[in-house]
Amino acid sequence: MAKKQKGSRDDYALFGSMLDVAKALSRPGNGIPYEEVMDIMSCSHKKAERVVQFFQKRYPYNFEEHRDPMVPQKKLFKLDGADCVPLDYINDAEMFALNGSTKKIKDDAIKLPLVSLEYKLNRLLERRKTVAQMNDMEGISMGEAVVSGPRIKNKNDDEILRKLRKAILENKVINCSYYSVSDKKKKKITVCPLGILWGNWNNYLVVLENGKTAQKILSNISDVKITNEEFRSGNFSIDEYAKKSFGAYHTPNGPFDVEWYVSPDAKESALKYEFHPDQKVIPHTDGSLTIKFKSDGWREMSWYLFRWSGAIVPIKPKALVDEYKNIIKKISDSVKL
Repeated sequence: MAKKQKGSRDDYALFGSMLDVAKALSRPGNGIPYEEVMDIMSCSHKKAERVVQFFQKRYPYNFEEHRDPMVPQKKLFKLDGADCVPLDYINDAEMFALNGSTKKIKDDAIKLPLVSLEYKLNRLLERRKTVAQMNDMEGISMGEAVVSGPRIKNKNDDEILRKLRKAILENKVINCSYYSVSDKKKKKITVCPLGILWGNWNNYLVVLENGKTAQKILSNISDVKITNEEFRSGNFSIDEYAKKSFGAYHTPNGPFDVEWYVSPDAKESALKYEFHPDQKVIPHTDGSLTIKFKSDGWREMSWYLFRWSGAIVPIKPKALVDEYKNIIKKISDSVKL
């Protein structure tokens, strides 16, 4: 039997088929199933699995696996092409100019596609930077680890996030099911989605509901349907909204003027932290500090201050001081020795 020569027609055909699979994996959308790989390669399901595994191992940071939204038991595979974009191809000045121009446009027919474009470019840049950092850190990461500690286990459904982001960008009203923690039951709600807030304790969808700004726990949202009804978000900014609270929860009628006292012993440690984006740090002759900022969210703030064991304590407003004292009393009363 004649030995197959290097560069034979079979090799070129296989190479061409693998390129076709790579192109299919890189198409816009959720990805392709095993069946499409089988069609491209003219191969069995077993070999299609090996081909998919080849790309998964070759491009670990770009490879994505999803469930088909129409057929949940079917797997879809995709290659993110962010690596193909040089880091300096789109720069921060260009994105700043696009953002500034978009804000000045009043015609929604022009503004919404530009907002969508800006969102896609930002995602592409962030993904490209992440991939570059992963590649740079791959060798270093063997000697590093993340400290263990309590972390929220909530996992957010990719398809729900996709729909919510689309509705936010297009200013579309949504219908969805929401499990209310206070009522302990699921109910149907209609809201105007304004933005997503990622927190340490919970992640939230910020919405307009009955004319007021409210927060819905992201993991408690299901069955999202985007309607054709549009709404106006006014001058709402998710960045500015996030600055108004310590943590994610917003107290009604806030934010308020907040003051903390930092004891002299805690001064050096406290100066290493940014407690709030708009904080003002006032030093005193005895070595203590006063920290001032506008915010709300007394419970999360009290939980955080409790970690300083009295080295940092709230001074005002009274609602914060009362909440802090109340938590200390509850903890003290709960310890039975």
